[in-house]
Amino acid sequence: MKIKKQKNKKILLILVLLVGLVIGAAFLVNAFYQPTKTYHSKFLKITIDYPTDFELEERFGTITLKNTKGEIAIGANGTNYETVDEYLDYLSKVNKVSIINRQHILINELDSVKATIKHPKSNNPDREVYYFYINNGIHDVSTKDRSLYPELDRVAKSFRYEP
Repeated sequence: MKIKKQKNKKILLILVLLVGLVIGAAFLVNAFYQPTKTYHSKFLKITIDYPTDFELEERFGTITLKNTKGEIAIGANGTNYETVDEYLDYLSKVNKVSIINRQHILINELDSVKATIKHPKSNNPDREVYYFYINNGIHDVSTKDRSLYPELDRVAKSFRYEP
C-alpha cells in the first residue's frame, strides 16, 4: 500500500510539472510573440517584416518605422568599395566616428555587418546598425533608440533583397 501511494505521488508530481511547463511555455510564446506586417519597397528592392505597432513611411529612398518608443530607419547608397568593412573604414575616417562591436552575420543569404556607431566628438547618440552590401551599394537598418534594439534585430533579420 505504501509503495502505491509513493507511486501515485510521483505520477501526480510529474503531471503537475508537465502542466506547469505547458502553461509556462504558452505564457512565454504569448509574451514574446509580436505580430508583423510585410512591406516591399520597389525603389530599394527589399522586403522587410516589421511589428504592427509601427507606422511605416517611405520617402526619398528611406523607409522610416515609427512607434511611441522611437524610430528605425532603412536606407541605401552607392559605394565604390567592395565590402562592408571597406565602406565602414571609410565612413569612420570621413565622419570621425568610432565603429565598434562589428559582427559579421549571414542574413537571408546576404553578408551583413552589425555594428555600433559612436560619435566621440559630438553629442549625437550611438546608433546600432546592420549594413548589407548588395551590388555596389550599402543598405542599412538602424536606430539610435536603445529600447528598440530588439525590434531592430527582428526587422534586420527579416531583410530580403528582391530585385
